[in-house]
Amino acid sequence: MRRTAWIVGVAMASALAGCAYGPDTLDDPIGRKFAWFSFLDAGDLRADCAPGRPDRWRLVYNGAYEEQVRIYQLDGPTRRLSQRVIEPADLTRGWTAADPLGPWRGVAEVAALDPDQYAGLLRALDQSGLYEPPPEGLRLGSERFWWLAAACRDGRFFFNAWLHPTPRVERLPLWPALARLDVTGVPLNPPRPPGPRFRDPDRELDDFTVEVGRAGLKGVGGA
Repeated sequence: MRRTAWIVGVAMASALAGCAYGPDTLDDPIGRKFAWFSFLDAGDLRADCAPGRPDRWRLVYNGAYEEQVRIYQLDGPTRRLSQRVIEPADLTRGWTAADPLGPWRGVAEVAALDPDQYAGLLRALDQSGLYEPPPEGLRLGSERFWWLAAACRDGRFFFNAWLHPTPRVERLPLWPALARLDVTGVPLNPPRPPGPRFRDPDRELDDFTVEVGRAGLKGVGGA
């Protein structure tokens, strides 16, 4: 694993103006790449989390970064679950002269949850151990399969991660709960054991490792 590639990625992202995640970043393929570590670290959720602030959740599935990334963001007051799946661009779909970056935006949908669906998802998050202490020091490689979650709940910030294959993730109820609410129509890229992988030197910024801290990513905001 090229730690130097990760360091370069973080350094470049930190050096660029506007590299922190913002509301429109996910829809901008270029901005999304440079704000990715900020987005995973959930610094925006952390900074806005205080007593009286609305409950919000962010869930990210890294299904081998170059193959599939799934993003779910739940807004407590509205019970709206925004969903985005990002896979290698297919230039036969989504490209237009008016939007040449369309194929890189991914599939984006929003589901309005009813009270039972909302309660069921919150139950699954609780059962998944989201609100337990995170596995500090766990290293998450871009080529691996893992879940990362951040939440502001009852005015407290939480951060956690689950890496495949580990005992902690074997019976994780998170994906079955999300699958019932997923309206993207894109199947999950299922976890598989790590193995040898060709690394393209032209895509070094897609080759990274992040490390879980006490309340975020070490070296980004959660050290």
